[in-house]
Amino acid sequence: MIIDLLIDLVTDAAAVLLAMGIVPGLHPPDGPLAIAAVVLMFAVLSLLLRPLVFLLTIPVVLLITGPSLVLFNALILWFCLRLSNAAGLNFRADGITALLLGTVVILTARMVAAESRLLRTRRRASERERAQLKHLEFVRDWMQGERDRFKKAAEERRRTP
Repeated sequence: MIIDLLIDLVTDAAAVLLAMGIVPGLHPPDGPLAIAAVVLMFAVLSLLLRPLVFLLTIPVVLLITGPSLVLFNALILWFCLRLSNAAGLNFRADGITALLLGTVVILTARMVAAESRLLRTRRRASERERAQLKHLEFVRDWMQGERDRFKKAAEERRRTP
């Protein structure tokens, strides 16, 4: 999580520096310290305001992509209804409203499952990173032990004529 935040900060900083360098009419402040302050300010503001902006844009995204997603999944559900009835499975919907509401429930469940899967993947990745870190620490300790043993052997050889 902290690494992701640092990556976001560095990415924002690099993006602001790039924009200052290539966009005509975007004038950087005078001096490297002032530029660093502006870059850091933008990165922090972006980090703090990004979740709020994301929440505020959800209705727009839903208005743009939502209807097509709902209609596409409603068609899939309708096709599933027809196919299951052809197979004699008596799966039915009482009108278009039930079909659309069923589609919204299915889409919501899919989004929750996808978010849950993403969280589990991140958790597994961090567990894997911890295991790799333990392995690296073990290798480091082993190498230090071997180095110490080698030094002792070299000192003993020097002492004996």
